[in-house]
Amino acid sequence: LSKFSKLIRAILNNSEKNTITVSEELKVLELYLDLEAMRFEQRFDYEIVVDKKIDREAVEIPSMLIQPYVENAVKHGILPLSQKGKIKIELVQIEKVIKCVIIDNGVGRVKAGETKESDEHKSFGTNITQERLAVINELYNSKLSETITDLYDEECNAIGTRVEIFIPID
Repeated sequence: LSKFSKLIRAILNNSEKNTITVSEELKVLELYLDLEAMRFEQRFDYEIVVDKKIDREAVEIPSMLIQPYVENAVKHGILPLSQKGKIKIELVQIEKVIKCVIIDNGVGRVKAGETKESDEHKSFGTNITQERLAVINELYNSKLSETITDLYDEECNAIGTRVEIFIPID
């Protein structure tokens, strides 16, 4: 209950800001993932790796930018799995860009999209996120972008999804 309260408070605080520090975004992600892991009886593990070059307290990124992608990984990729899931979030600084990589070992986008409910939720969330990226780019003359890659093994079986978000920084 305490973690849920902290998450709600952090989301409300961050929703009033255009940008937040990497540290603030990581706190929200950790609270969210801890709660979801607890809610779904530890059906997945997660790991967050941050490049030492990134000054977590000084570098600012758009608020709530990473969380929707992580939520998709949990709900559409990991939860339908028959085995334990894994989510890895990695932030790397490459010159004036933070590259955020989210990898899950879930069922993949094709399998996740097979249910009607999943299709409606996914398209809504994806559309909102893409619209938000476009608005941020227009307002701040930035070049935020994303790539989403379906992952397959040698036998063409889906083994997860990789999302890369490119966040320009000053």
